[in-house]
Amino acid sequence: MNELPTLNLDVATTARVYDDLFRGKDNYDVDRELAAGLRERCPQLPAILHRANQFVREAVARLVDEGITQFVDVGTGYPREPFLHAEILAWAPQARIVYLDNDLLVGAHTRALMLPCEAVSFVWADITDTAGLGAPNKLGEFLDLSKPVALVAESVLEFLPGAAEVLAAMAELLAPGSRLVISHLASDLCPEVGLLREVFSQAGIELYPRDRDELAEMLTGYTLTDPGIMPLHEWAARAEQFSQLPRQQPPGCYGVIAEVR
Repeated sequence: MNELPTLNLDVATTARVYDDLFRGKDNYDVDRELAAGLRERCPQLPAILHRANQFVREAVARLVDEGITQFVDVGTGYPREPFLHAEILAWAPQARIVYLDNDLLVGAHTRALMLPCEAVSFVWADITDTAGLGAPNKLGEFLDLSKPVALVAESVLEFLPGAAEVLAAMAELLAPGSRLVISHLASDLCPEVGLLREVFSQAGIELYPRDRDELAEMLTGYTLTDPGIMPLHEWAARAEQFSQLPRQQPPGCYGVIAEVR
């Protein structure tokens, strides 16, 4: 069973740092200091993250069109408008959405803003505890795991050293036909992305940008959706559903949609 972590506002967290990079207000001096260091090393990082968020939203719209009505947003971070669940429910009123995070403040903000919408649930959990996620009082309490579920991981797997093991376990947990949507910082598209590791590490946070081959290896057990593992601007150029993604944008992030075999 997961134990609640101690809340320490003197230590930066990825959720609050990214909130600052998205110009949010749910962050503190220690988070803003780290975010400033990240911008100094990689000035295009906020734009990269915005494009990743845009990709995920268009990917989710594509999955709704394909009939997916159950979604789990892992490592959701602080809520940002327009809320993902509101967009999904506008397209598919029968949908059910779970937000999952292990950050106490994220949980408090999410519950306050999004609940008690009956179609939405927040689960406090660690995505690496895949055995626990399959327990009846976790995902299975709100979703029908015998039917396809879309797992959304926006800018989160790059903080997991064992991301491949997590994805393999999720492929076992989810029903065939389930989908996976990933945005992931790329180590082989933008040299500045590699510099972020040092800045994060100084704050006690480990970052693992990955190249295309590493991502492909992580996705064993999944079938890639065309066009495969692509920089976000190539998704925009090669898939009509992603027409809102700018064709010209800072490189630095891959987008992936895959299906559980």
